Amino acid sequence: MLGFMGKAIQTNFPHKYIYLLYGLGALFGGLSMTVFQRPSPYIHPRVGSESAISAYISFLGLLNPRQTFVLFVFPMPAWSLLMLLGGYSLFFDP
Repeated sequence: MLGFMGKAIQTNFPHKYIYLLYGLGALFGGLSMTVFQRPSPYIHPRVGSESAISAYISFLGLLNPRQTFVLFVFPMPAWSLLMLLGGYSLFFDP
């Protein structure tokens, strides 16, 4: 996933932005998980590359909202994929 998203960003921006986006995505994902998560013995923080992958998907979706992504086998525009993933993370992700 990182190779695919990184290559798509690399065509438009230099290498340093790929690393900067990865680092900032992981950093802010970890900070938001630490600050906004409800304390519970059943929920374990998930910090790492999944925050960076979400940052890549969000960046590409906001950069090219009409670009088509394939979610499983269903092609969908980037803006609708961002709305779907954002709604899932707000309402269903613990």
